[in-house]
Amino acid sequence: YVFATDQVKGFAVTLILGILTSMFTAIFFSRLIFDISERQGWLKEIRMMKILSEPNYNFLGQRWPAFALSIALIAIGMAAVVDRGQQLLDIDFTGGSSVTFVLNPESPLTIGEVRDMLAESELSDKNLLVVRRGDTNTRYSVDTSEQSVETVKRVIEETFGGKLLMFSVAIGELHPFDTAGISGTEATVTINKGPGFDADDGVSREAMVELAQGALEGAGHAGVTPYVDSPAYRPGSGARLKEWVVRLPDLDTAAAQQVFTRLQTDVEQTAMFPLANMIVDAFKALGISLLGVVAYLWVRFQKLTYGLAAATALVHDVLITIGALAASAYVVSWAPGLANALKLDSFQIGLTIVAALLTIVGYSLNDTIVTFDRLREIKGKSPKLTPEMVNSSVNQCLSRTILTALTVFIT
Repeated sequence: YVFATDQVKGFAVTLILGILTSMFTAIFFSRLIFDISERQGWLKEIRMMKILSEPNYNFLGQRWPAFALSIALIAIGMAAVVDRGQQLLDIDFTGGSSVTFVLNPESPLTIGEVRDMLAESELSDKNLLVVRRGDTNTRYSVDTSEQSVETVKRVIEETFGGKLLMFSVAIGELHPFDTAGISGTEATVTINKGPGFDADDGVSREAMVELAQGALEGAGHAGVTPYVDSPAYRPGSGARLKEWVVRLPDLDTAAAQQVFTRLQTDVEQTAMFPLANMIVDAFKALGISLLGVVAYLWVRFQKLTYGLAAATALVHDVLITIGALAASAYVVSWAPGLANALKLDSFQIGLTIVAALLTIVGYSLNDTIVTFDRLREIKGKSPKLTPEMVNSSVNQCLSRTILTALTVFIT
């Protein structure tokens, strides 16, 4: 939070306040509804829903077939992980570049065609991942271990050529201005407004300043510093806006017209890359998160056997999931029709996947704690832990587990 931008800080504060408000609303109004219903006599009896009335399954009786199945699935998954190697890791872990490009609406390409064309480029052996954005077959993101964003842009331009959507620039009417003792000429510059462009396909203030400076230098006014502003702009924001007021100090209308014409000509010859950035290694964040989970397990259960059992369950769930992610590439290669129907891709492990894995860890850990608490109640002061105790604790928590998982899934 300390090193975040003002925009990220604002988002974080808004998110936290939203969560607290939602929790207060849910708790307060739920209780209020119950109070009113009870006092008015509308509520005579409260019964809790039961998915399973009195389950009595012998879970530990099936432990050996379950162990064999888990080991087989993990072995297959880990073989897929080893086979894919670096290709399984997104650029969040390997480092590299992420570039989004847009095709002309008149020249859409399927994701298979885009992959095939890029597979013949120099990016083919650099951990290449192509993701389609939207459903128009015109917007794609390319993630690659290539460290240079400019190199990725060049390859994309060489590969798709005239199929790429170029920037659109419209220059408004020129007006003289005189503000705070500074005079010159200003005009409204409109970027990427029209068919084929999304709402956020504008440019940031920093980018607009660079474009204006480049046009000034090209027109022979390198010493002039442009002023760029917009009614929708907030200081420190990186928002990509479509309309900017560009002021050129000390230039009359004729000189400013040359600069704006140069800006329009230069920009409209440039392919549009809505997002282009470099990603750094994320292993540290993942490692710290997992260490935090292990520390919590140790403190929470205070006993090595409970901690090891919970940790084993977490590792099992994560390994099964990672194995399935790794195996997705083979489904895409061997059964593309099935993969398309199931919305499968050659998934890679990036920050989004790490968040998903940590979510799985969180829910698994939560359910394990509930079951272990019940197990300790059943065990009491008995010196020995028996399979019957374990079965009883799992069965007693089974309805709660199913209801919790079901409500989360619906949400």
